[in-house]
This record gives sequence, C-alpha cells and structure tokens, in this order.
Amino acid sequence: MHRNLVAAVVLLAACTSASRPSDVAKPAASVAALGTPFFGSATDEAPVDLEVTIANRSTRTLRVRSIRVVSMGMNEYTIRSINQRFHDDIAAGETKALIVPATAISSAPGLHPSEPLLLRLDIAFEVNGKIFREVYSGQRIVF
Repeated sequence: MHRNLVAAVVLLAACTSASRPSDVAKPAASVAALGTPFFGSATDEAPVDLEVTIANRSTRTLRVRSIRVVSMGMNEYTIRSINQRFHDDIAAGETKALIVPATAISSAPGLHPSEPLLLRLDIAFEVNGKIFREVYSGQRIVF
C-alpha cells in the first residue's frame, strides 16, 4: 500500500510539473527538411537536417530546452528518433528556427523517397524556471 502511495505521489508530481502555465499561450511549431536524404547504392542511411520553427505566441520569453523528433512508422524510410538539447530563448511574439541533425533510414539502399514523412515533435520549454512539454503530431514532410 505504501509503495503504491509513493508511486502515485511521484506520478502526480511529474504530471503537475509538465503542464504549461495558464498564462502562457501554446507555442506554434512546424518542421521542414533542409534537403532530400540521399541513399547511395551501398547504404540505407543518409543525413538530413530538420528545421524546427517555433513561434512564441505568449507575452513571456520561452527557452527551448530540447526537441525530440519521432518518425511515425513509414514504409519506405524513417527518421531515427533523436532528442536534441537546446538552450535558446524565444522572445515574446518572435519566431525562431532551430536545426536538428537527423538520420534517415531507408528500407533499401539507393531509395529515392517518394512517400511523405510523418513526424511527431515533443518540445520541452522553460518559462520562469518551470519546464513544460508540448507535443505536435502529424508533422508532414514531402521530398
């Protein structure tokens, strides 16, 4: 019983610390690829930089702490999950682009991507020492 109570308190604390402050508007975010991954004839991996654009719609400065990019199970190719740490401030009303270096993995060497890529972004923000996360699902990239 005591162990369950401790687990419930820890879970409640984790959920409470992850919520956005009520006086902070949800930031807008989108992702775009900076180029097309090139899968050579002998490899099924290719580097691809992702540009994550974040618009601060709040009246307070936000700090971006981390950006996690997860691919949503594509057939031809996918992006290896990555969690990139940042320490970048976005002033109230500003928009900022941050680069996340990623690796694309294809189902076969020499692939020319033709299907759109679906990604999910999980971004950790900080405002006045409080960290919260926002999830942006269904981010679509077409090469």
